[in-house]
Amino acid sequence: MIWQTFRGRVALAFLAAGFLPVVLGGLLTQLAAGSALREQAIRQHRMVLGGLVTGTSLFVRERLGRLEALAASPEVQSREPARLDGVAGGLLPEQSFFEALTLLATDGSRVWGTGRPGDAVPGEVSRAAATVAASGTAASVAAPPTADGDRVLHLLVPVFAFADPERIEAVLAARARLGGADLQDILDTFALPGDDYLCILDGAGGIVARRGAGIPAAAERFVLATATREAAQAGVWTGEFANGPRTDLLSVSYSPVLAHWVAIGTPAAEAFALSRVLREQGLAIGFLSLVLCAVGGLLLARSVAGPVAELTEGLGRVSAGEFAHRVDLPGGDEIGQAGAALNSLAEGLQQKMAVGSIWERFRRQGPGDPPPHSGPR
Repeated sequence: MIWQTFRGRVALAFLAAGFLPVVLGGLLTQLAAGSALREQAIRQHRMVLGGLVTGTSLFVRERLGRLEALAASPEVQSREPARLDGVAGGLLPEQSFFEALTLLATDGSRVWGTGRPGDAVPGEVSRAAATVAASGTAASVAAPPTADGDRVLHLLVPVFAFADPERIEAVLAARARLGGADLQDILDTFALPGDDYLCILDGAGGIVARRGAGIPAAAERFVLATATREAAQAGVWTGEFANGPRTDLLSVSYSPVLAHWVAIGTPAAEAFALSRVLREQGLAIGFLSLVLCAVGGLLLARSVAGPVAELTEGLGRVSAGEFAHRVDLPGGDEIGQAGAALNSLAEGLQQKMAVGSIWERFRRQGPGDPPPHSGPR
């Protein structure tokens, strides 16, 4: 086998030394890139979630500003039921956010309202009205969600006297519901890239409002496991989610401000697009490195195996008695030194064989034979 030969081992060693670091480096880079991209997607999801909470707060604050403007109108300052009925008739049908208006005295008792005259004022609203009358600043009181899961708020603003803007004569309270239409208005302010999507869900996972091209129009609900709900209740859960034929990176969280679940999704192919590019480029670089290392290993094996083969052949011929054989291995490296040592050994053995042959001739001639002459007699 090729790895059982010297040149094969040299080539494989060079290939391993040059190619394995590229493979290991590529794998580590791929893992690091995938983890970094996932963290980046999670950070983006958290930013969108924070933006949704901020957008909701701005939405409520804008509606509160409208209520403050209404409280400063002469119709409300007059506290006349007929004029108040006219104001309520113009406000409530226009804004789905407001459901009912109530005018409270500074002690929290009911003076006028759009509901039935005998409707009781919730205790927390009466206490909040007394606080607003004392401080002169607006306030909000959260009520339990409706059967549909919509968030209910009681917004309270002070009503100042028409003749004395510093004296508070009443408190205007509005019962508001943050429902699907309002939530959709909030989502419509977001610009989502690509096939990202943002959905607000009810307690059963039904889609109340949606934004983004990544969620099919026919989709009605998200099927969330119990473990996912528990994790999202405590913070933000992020994981893979099957969205039809593709897989998405989905983040789910429960928002107390909205009293709804929020789902933020990004197609995994888009979230990890850079990782895919790195993987493709890494494969190309790895293949090129493999080819270059293989060519370099073969060249190195040939450059090393040639002198070694000549040295091995020379040892064999000297061992067979060809002391006149010499190897031509120039250079001062270890192989060159081994070649010089072999040549010295062969030369020494050749000289010893020459001397030995002379003494062998003397022994065969005997003591009475005349010594050999080198010249003419």
